[in-house]
Amino acid sequence: MELTSINSNAQGSDNPIPLSPQWLLPKPGESKPGVGTGESSPLPAYGNHSDNTEEMHDQKKKDVFRPSLLDMETGRRDRWRDEERDTKSSLRKDRWRDGDKELGDSRRMDRWPENSSLLRVKRLSENVVLPSRGSPLSAGYDLSSVSAAKVPARGKALIPTDLSIAIPEGTYARIAPRSGLTWKHSIDVGEGVIDANYRGPVGVILCNHSDVDFEVKVGDRIAQLIIEMIVTPNGVEVEDLDATVRGAGGCGNSFRVKRLSKNVVLPSRGSPLSAGYDLSSVSVAKVPARGKALIPTDLSIAIPEGTYARIAPRSGLTWKHSIDVGGGVIDADYRGPVGVILCNHSDVDFEVKVGDRVAQIIIQKIMTPNAMEVEDLDATVRGAGGFGSTGVRACCAS
Repeated sequence: MELTSINSNAQGSDNPIPLSPQWLLPKPGESKPGVGTGESSPLPAYGNHSDNTEEMHDQKKKDVFRPSLLDMETGRRDRWRDEERDTKSSLRKDRWRDGDKELGDSRRMDRWPENSSLLRVKRLSENVVLPSRGSPLSAGYDLSSVSAAKVPARGKALIPTDLSIAIPEGTYARIAPRSGLTWKHSIDVGEGVIDANYRGPVGVILCNHSDVDFEVKVGDRIAQLIIEMIVTPNGVEVEDLDATVRGAGGCGNSFRVKRLSKNVVLPSRGSPLSAGYDLSSVSVAKVPARGKALIPTDLSIAIPEGTYARIAPRSGLTWKHSIDVGGGVIDADYRGPVGVILCNHSDVDFEVKVGDRVAQIIIQKIMTPNAMEVEDLDATVRGAGGFGSTGVRACCAS
């Protein structure tokens, strides 16, 4: 995967920065070991469509994580690839086939190039610092401020980056804190979920949990952008969830929801490419100033194996009311009720009403390899560098 810079006229020069190895997808007609070729790989192979029709058909049967929208998009991209190979043309015409119109007019503006693993970046002003990684295996791209700002003690501020981005479908971009700022200055990041179909400016909500104002200068690295793989299966309401060893054995490859009371609001997504499902309260509650409260949803869920459900904050609540989410990890074998821990970092009590959307649930792919004790670890460019260590070397571009 590469990072590509696009200027305001959409004719900028490419600035390739490779992502971590697990993001490198094989190009058409090419095979990469360990990526989309083995049964254990979480990614489908993107080989020659015309030569591997049966393989792709079998793969789509197995790939039940993807909703029908993504299947339609994948099929259309495959047709474009075939046509472009025949015509030797790099230009993609606006071809709408039968059934494509149901994707909606908004999809016309979000067409991906042949390599759909690109991270596309657009500058919105001249002072923009492009996202960069501190080492070849760094997970996050540093985000930098384009203006001076002050984050008041025990307060928050919205820091502009003057960037807009387009990330691959099947992912979301998480805006995560920088460890150095958190440890040295008690600076955290509020909310931080960018959906695959969001094209607006990227801003970073910085929350200051210290008693001293925090000054941000132009060019300061304030957060990091991590692109994470997700699944967005259609939710199915059921009367009983399959039993598991922990809670009540696997739930297969679906997202199932069970109501625990009559007033439950089922999880829903705001758009076809939204990463999160909204979670709503079933009762009235108060989150005290500088305190916390457990908000019930009266839902129990069963998510696909190989994933976990992350309960994430809502950007509106974070920015307007300084409401954050505590904890927020639901394992695939958990069958108990889902509750949301709301943390109020303001000096004013926060009232929750019945039906209020209090958080969002994001289903993320994970790896759980067995831990092995060794005497020596493989050497890396970064090595044992800890908090703030990535700031001492320039981004490795290749």
